[in-house]
Amino acid sequence: MAITRRTFLRACALPVLAGPVLAGVVAPARASTSLDDPERPVLAVSRNGERLAALSRSDLAAMPQTRLFTQTPWNNEPVEYEGPSVGVFLSRFSGEEEESLRLLALNDYLVTAKAGMLIEAGAILAVKENGAFMPTSSKGPVFVMFPFDAEPRLQSQRYYSRAVWQLVAIELT
Repeated sequence: MAITRRTFLRACALPVLAGPVLAGVVAPARASTSLDDPERPVLAVSRNGERLAALSRSDLAAMPQTRLFTQTPWNNEPVEYEGPSVGVFLSRFSGEEEESLRLLALNDYLVTAKAGMLIEAGAILAVKENGAFMPTSSKGPVFVMFPFDAEPRLQSQRYYSRAVWQLVAIELT
């Protein structure tokens, strides 16, 4: 059975998010207004359909932070990204490296990755770019980012495809 955005959100994000935030997740045209407030929940987290949390960018920024300064295929010059490492983030939910993560973006992009692969590669859940919260109009509110310049192996489709911008939901399985 194919997983659609609607099915995925019903299973893990819709019960967590409510009111204006729900409108922002479901209606991309209004997303920038509701998702750009640092205090509003922007990231739904669930495990096997059970809701665990709805986190704001401020919640993510309050976790221990990792800074990356890296060149990406989406920028003309190196950019500084800041956010919790995937390992720090998952420790909040007793995540295991063998666990799979389904990463869902606001535009319906859905990709699966092993937690261990993201942790080993040094991925972060970036909420800031060059010191400022990333707006939805510029790949925010959350961007899965890798230190692409750290190792040549990270400069491949395997990692680029998992650099999810406008991340709104993580399903731990």
